[in-house]
Amino acid sequence: MNSEKTIPELIANRIRKHNSKILFQRRDGWSWKQITWLDFEREVKSIASFLMDLGFGLGDSALVLSSNRMESISTEIAICLIGGITIPIVENETIENVVRIAKEFKIKFIFAGEESTLSGIQNIYQELPALDRIVVFSDVNIGKDEKIIPFKGVLKFGLLKRKQLEDELVKTSKSVLPDSLATIFYSSNSHGNTEKKEITQGDLIEVLHSASERLSFIGEEDQSFSYLPSASPFEKLINHFGIYLGTRIVMAETREDFFEDILEVSK
Repeated sequence: MNSEKTIPELIANRIRKHNSKILFQRRDGWSWKQITWLDFEREVKSIASFLMDLGFGLGDSALVLSSNRMESISTEIAICLIGGITIPIVENETIENVVRIAKEFKIKFIFAGEESTLSGIQNIYQELPALDRIVVFSDVNIGKDEKIIPFKGVLKFGLLKRKQLEDELVKTSKSVLPDSLATIFYSSNSHGNTEKKEITQGDLIEVLHSASERLSFIGEEDQSFSYLPSASPFEKLINHFGIYLGTRIVMAETREDFFEDILEVSK
């Protein structure tokens, strides 16, 4: 299970192995939505194709201002798939920090979880010349601003581009190396200064493999229940760990849903 050295290799191996098995479950109104590995592959490759079509590729960076939801997981995996760098930040981060980080890494895309995050970002376009688009996960009225795209639009246009870019997507994924930078985590220390931690593709795989050895009692038939409102390394790695093991992941968007969903799904 540790033959892969990068996230693209990991995803390809797991999809080949699990195929139509259920990967994610989450509440969709009064019912439950079940997402298979093949569904996940289609979503991830659609996002990757959309980004590639707009010139995003190896070494480019994207900010993800969102709690750890289904859309952010698919987006982060898609960025890794084409050798991009994700920078996860909590949704309530100050606009000043967003601008500073976006300038430092010449951010091309910002993925925002909620409408409340969007309003602040719209006022900083002129300060971020490298910014190409803002993608909003939630269903919101984005008006006629061409720089803002709903996540559903990304999936729709990405799916159309995927067939055209399939060969390029495969080639790009194979060119991602273990020492390629995958993600950068920011945190504030007790003195109010910002610290950053750079994680390579190989680092991610090594952490996931080490965790699987320590937690060898968790098997493919187990379920994990996920309510992860932050963007910390621990919370991000938890869902990557579920993907690594091939377990079924149940997503909850609120703390209340988390406890209610555990009971419902466990019945």
